[in-house]
Amino acid sequence: MPFEASMTTKTSLLKRDPDTMARLLQFCNPLTAMSLRPSSLRSAVAGLSFLIMPLLSFGQINKANNTDSLNLGTSWTGGVVPNSTQIAQWNNTVTGPNTTSLGGSLSWLGLTIANPNGLITINGTAGQTLTLGTSGINMGSATQNLTIAADVVAGGAQTWNINSGRTLNLDGSVSGAVGANITKSGLGTVILTGANSYLGSTSVTSGAMTLSGVNGALTTSGLSLSNGSTFTLANTSAANNTNRFSDTASITSNGGFIVFSNNAGAVNYSETIGALNLNSGSTILTTGQAAASQTSVLTFDSLNRTGSSIINFSGAGLGAADARNRVLFTNGPTLTNGIIGTWALYNNSGFAGYDAANGIILAATTDIAAQGPTSIIPNTPAANVRINSAGTTGSITLADPTVTTINTLTHVQNTAATINTAGKTLSVNAVMTGTGGNNLTIGTVANEGFLTTATPGGELLFINATGSTQTINAVIADNTSASSFIKMGTGAGITQLLGTNTYTGQTILREGYLRIRSSVLSGVSGPLGNATSAILIGDAGSPSGVQFGNNIYFEVQPIGDADALTISRDIDFSQTNAGLSRSRFRLMSNNTGGLDTSTLTLSGNITVAGTNRGGTEFMIDRVGQTINFTGNISGSGAIYLQGLNGSAAATDGASNGTFRFSNVARNFTSSIIATHANVVIDGVVGATGTDSPIGRQAIALSDGNGGNIIQTGGRYAMRSIFLENAGNSYARDMAPGGGSAVTTAAYGTGSTNLINGYRFGGLNTTGNVTFSGNITPQNVNVSVTGTAGGSAGTNPNAIVHNVALIAATGGSTTFSGVISGSTAPTLGAATGGAAAAGNNTRITINQFRNHTNLDENVDGIADPGVANALVGTATDGTVILTNANTYGGGTEVLGGTLLVNNTTGSGTGTGAFSNVIGSTLGGTGRLAPTGNNLISIAGNLAPGLNTLIGGIGSLTLAPTGGDVVFASTSTAAFQLATNGLHGYTVTYDGDGLISTLSGTYLGGGNDRLLFTGGSAANKLDFTAMGSAAFDVTFADGYVPVANDLFDLIDWTNSSGTGTLNNQASAMLGLSVSQLDLPTLSGNLAWDTSKWTSHGVIAVYNVIPEPSRALLVLMGMLAVIRRRRR
Repeated sequence: MPFEASMTTKTSLLKRDPDTMARLLQFCNPLTAMSLRPSSLRSAVAGLSFLIMPLLSFGQINKANNTDSLNLGTSWTGGVVPNSTQIAQWNNTVTGPNTTSLGGSLSWLGLTIANPNGLITINGTAGQTLTLGTSGINMGSATQNLTIAADVVAGGAQTWNINSGRTLNLDGSVSGAVGANITKSGLGTVILTGANSYLGSTSVTSGAMTLSGVNGALTTSGLSLSNGSTFTLANTSAANNTNRFSDTASITSNGGFIVFSNNAGAVNYSETIGALNLNSGSTILTTGQAAASQTSVLTFDSLNRTGSSIINFSGAGLGAADARNRVLFTNGPTLTNGIIGTWALYNNSGFAGYDAANGIILAATTDIAAQGPTSIIPNTPAANVRINSAGTTGSITLADPTVTTINTLTHVQNTAATINTAGKTLSVNAVMTGTGGNNLTIGTVANEGFLTTATPGGELLFINATGSTQTINAVIADNTSASSFIKMGTGAGITQLLGTNTYTGQTILREGYLRIRSSVLSGVSGPLGNATSAILIGDAGSPSGVQFGNNIYFEVQPIGDADALTISRDIDFSQTNAGLSRSRFRLMSNNTGGLDTSTLTLSGNITVAGTNRGGTEFMIDRVGQTINFTGNISGSGAIYLQGLNGSAAATDGASNGTFRFSNVARNFTSSIIATHANVVIDGVVGATGTDSPIGRQAIALSDGNGGNIIQTGGRYAMRSIFLENAGNSYARDMAPGGGSAVTTAAYGTGSTNLINGYRFGGLNTTGNVTFSGNITPQNVNVSVTGTAGGSAGTNPNAIVHNVALIAATGGSTTFSGVISGSTAPTLGAATGGAAAAGNNTRITINQFRNHTNLDENVDGIADPGVANALVGTATDGTVILTNANTYGGGTEVLGGTLLVNNTTGSGTGTGAFSNVIGSTLGGTGRLAPTGNNLISIAGNLAPGLNTLIGGIGSLTLAPTGGDVVFASTSTAAFQLATNGLHGYTVTYDGDGLISTLSGTYLGGGNDRLLFTGGSAANKLDFTAMGSAAFDVTFADGYVPVANDLFDLIDWTNSSGTGTLNNQASAMLGLSVSQLDLPTLSGNLAWDTSKWTSHGVIAVYNVIPEPSRALLVLMGMLAVIRRRRR
């Protein structure tokens, strides 16, 4: 019984039947039964009901699947109406649209809309109210909208949490006393159409709140807007309310939207509000234009600004003399040089001015052309210069031969403009590329002339509201004292600094794109000046939220193909405002078309944004590029590594840039999320929560999209984690992401195969590195839906995690955690195409291989050179697996050596195993594929530990139902280490060869191969193996003597009991010709008589013993005597 139902049932039972309740208590506690009579229990229960009932009444009551009035018990599961200590909830018990009525005044702790199967409507009649307590209205996970067409009383401060895409309609009035503060949260919308009179404050922390309808109004004590939130006053000619908001209440914006809209009907629109306070961030105030001959006027008491907040006044015809769209301030703002300030914009096309009659207007400008020969910037300090005509040809020039000073410069002409600053200085407070403006260049070549702020020690502000490029070649210098450079503007256009700048103040990237092309060294002149202070990415004035496109990009673009750039100053990403999706740092390609191997070292300290931000993303354009992190990283914000920058991958599917973390104990507390990246780590990464080169958390290998290799437009890149130097280790678990919602309809009739690619390993060329955490690939969620027959692919969609384990040549990499991954994919409906087949983790050793049938051209035919293609060059190091792994996709050794050293289970999981020519399988562990999976040896088999590790050992091959097959290219290598019979009892024939064997062979004297097949049909098959393929050598220190015996191979299956673990039915094709034995000295020779039957070789002496030699001699003399007769 659900908790809420059980609570109401007990309450009802207590009221109706104390006898039954008494028996229930007796049942729960037998001691009570012995000490109290039923009549006493009955009296106790009745007397304590006033204490018990409140304890039982707290909880959540579900709406029953009916339309009964809400004041009736029948309307609720459990039969009891919710009260002021309970939350009323609509969940999937309600199977369709549900319209009910209050039936009387009700009081609930709160109201929750969870997952009903239809729209929810609550009606009420005059005099009926619904009082909601401090739990408010929770639609945070709602699947349906809610309409309350009844009066609501806010019984205390509360939150209305509305899920994205959902709407709460409040058609009645909302009232409440002082302190009944309303907080709107969630990305959904609240629409108020009643005359709301609650006296508390209103906060919109996200999403939207709208006042509309004839009566929609709010008499709140004040309204605050958080970043990205929206507050709308919506009028129409049929529902026009000129007093929707209190005339004295203020609106405080922290970077929100304020909208005053109308439908241009044949009426006048107006609204009066208290102060407009710009507290932080970037506010957009949008006002609608009335119809011809009508007016629209929005009046605030005053405009107040705190810190570095900014505002853009937006609206058609704003401030025109026809009064169709006016924003007025009772206490008008003070103008400086004709503008409110460089922080107040007009329609993103200029700076805002103010006129007492017309309100907000475009500030008066001095207009010039984009091209010469007569386009001249005047030396007028108060001038707001605007480029708004084309001109003829040539550059814009400066009026003064030394310093030309103006207030602002705006470019709005669709013609590129260049300002010649040779030998001169342009002094200006703000430069803006506004709506319609083309590219703007200041200085014709790098380091031509100077650019300063017009205010001594002030800020030089660059605003780019377009997709055009701003290029500053002139040297940005201080004006009298330390001056700062600030980049802002919501456009996608670039502002690039190409001069060797000397300013000594701050550099602040508040929004938009900022690009440099050379190093930034602390205290050395360069693109970001001659300063030692941190580079600020965002500040309190930075806008955020989707209305700004979440654009904060700091870009570094090399000039050459192999540039080595450095930023030694600190970079502070922590100032970005909440609501910003991510701030981004990008190492770009130089776009020359050649191989780009440039590196960028970040040697300063990096501070990342807190958990209420979207994180910091580091991006690399090209596969050969590297970002080195050599300074500290601190903070609690997420770090994303995007080694591909969303571009199509290279033809080998591995277009990853590299992110290298030096051996510094970093203390940032959030995860690194590698979306597409090679991550290289130097140092020890210990347990989660400890300082390490990558901070205190594990590297996450997905950001929710799974990092899918196949996507529309080409393959995406793999994700890799490499340890750089011998002794490095990584102790944290890794969970490669599974991906989601991969729609294969785009791929025609082809197959979608390679879904996720990962590489883990070492770059060390000597010694060993260790990964001790578990590797657990996550589930793949795949949609194979299509819109027409065949559009989702007629071939099977093989869903596979491809994981490569890598060891660099000369080094070794140990994986001691468990590697798993065999969960089934979550499939969409296979409409018009084939379903997915399989989702097992497949391991390749020392190289990455694309999955079979990879189809890039989506034509249904596997592409030559791509299908089953190898990625990169195989390495020749040693990969060591020491645990019982459970992955199911199989193992393929593509280079170097794999040592399987597990003690239980199967070191290579449950799938098939194979190796290729030039690679080696060795170790002292066990391979145990399940089902009919084979073990295929096309390369070398070398039981025991290789020369890199050192040691003799036995390797067990134990397939459940498959064979072990040696190809014609296969070889085997065994070392012999010690003298003796190693536990066997042996008899010899007259020639000194082995006659019989018995006993138990003791390991340690030589490398051994043990085959234990799991079925009667299992075979150890050497049929295809060539001559001299078994390479037998002596281990260091071993000197053979007569009667040394070595059992190299044992074979059994479940068909019966053989002799000394060698069943004829379990082996095929072993021959003496396959042996390549070392030469023995003196009279010693090899005994191979038991090789094909027992896998045994031995050393014997070819010179007969003395007694045997005498008999031979006597026989020869007898022959001679007969001949003499």
